[in-house]
Amino acid sequence: MQKITLTPQVNKEKLMETFYNEIENSTYILVLDGKYKYSVTKKIVQVPNLYFAQYPVTNKQYRRFIDSLPEEEKNEYCSNYADIKRFNGDYQPVVGVTWYAAKAYCKWLTKQGGKTFRLPTEIEWEWAAGGGNREYPWGNEKLDGTRAHYGGKVGQTTPVGAYPAGVTPEGLMDMAGNVWEWMENWADKDKKRRALRGGSWLDDVDYLRCAARRFIPPVNWGNDVGFRVVVAQS
Repeated sequence: MQKITLTPQVNKEKLMETFYNEIENSTYILVLDGKYKYSVTKKIVQVPNLYFAQYPVTNKQYRRFIDSLPEEEKNEYCSNYADIKRFNGDYQPVVGVTWYAAKAYCKWLTKQGGKTFRLPTEIEWEWAAGGGNREYPWGNEKLDGTRAHYGGKVGQTTPVGAYPAGVTPEGLMDMAGNVWEWMENWADKDKKRRALRGGSWLDDVDYLRCAARRFIPPVNWGNDVGFRVVVAQS
């Protein structure tokens, strides 16, 4: 079993603390704890320190997970767009995965090195994206074509990080547009649908706001649905 090395680093330009995950070849950025008024309940909520993956999970990363599985499990968790060229580029976000598949990926990461990897909750994600006072991840400036991939303009997902003007103050990319991201929590009291955040390459401006929500059954998938991972600070 290959062990994950999470090495503390500091980006001197933005003074952000990061961890590098060798299994994924990805960077996780510390989003500091804080309080804010949650858009869903309009109540003040407390958010803990969390490391957020800088980007949504890519096809290259997800294929490594699929390759690690027994043959009888590969079909269960494989992307439903794995064989469709316009969605399967190495650095495009993986799409066509259910909530259960996203959870299985997190469980696989956790087994590699003992850290607890999981999906973010809506409360955590909204804090990381908006900081309690931003309409969009980058701030309150008007959305344009340099900040996010939306509106079906390209006809497919784009490689993660392709819109650097849309970065959050901490350095998180693609928090608006490209793909909806599965959340850990249920979106309804009946526990029939899971929440998603972030908007996608197909959506209009309103769905790219930090407070925008979507909710679908956890067995659903689409060419606009992916996910991003967080790890709790020890």
